[in-house]
Amino acid sequence: MDAPATAPADTTGRVVYADETSFSQHTSGYLDVASQARERGLLQRTPWFYWGVSASLVAAFGGCLTGFLLLGDSWFQLLIAAALGLVFTQTAFLAHEAAHRQILSFGPGNDRLARVLAAAVGLSYSWWHSKHSRHHGNPNRVGKDPDIEPDT
Repeated sequence: MDAPATAPADTTGRVVYADETSFSQHTSGYLDVASQARERGLLQRTPWFYWGVSASLVAAFGGCLTGFLLLGDSWFQLLIAAALGLVFTQTAFLAHEAAHRQILSFGPGNDRLARVLAAAVGLSYSWWHSKHSRHHGNPNRVGKDPDIEPDT
């Protein structure tokens, strides 16, 4: 089997893979920072943080519902609508974190959680997942990254 055309080969025709000494200065700098972050536990999941955020969102939603019921027919309902906008946006961010598999320790649970949270705020998980995957595949590339394209 021939080596891919883009991979360097040694004199015997075998593919030569890069090791840490052959990386550029920028790449090796990134590897150093990533290693330090990993050693210090900065990439560990923080379930207590997500429990706190979730509890805060449930309390905020409960407060909005209570305010909605107590205010009745009033222009002050606009304040409740603004507060619900913030609560739903934060819930969508929580769905985003679950879709990146950052909340639970097992992938399928994160996927289900992301779907439930997205549905709770009226967001199509399928649409978002497709758009977000295209964004991560081509970040900030005009014509390829849907997050920088003008929308209607």
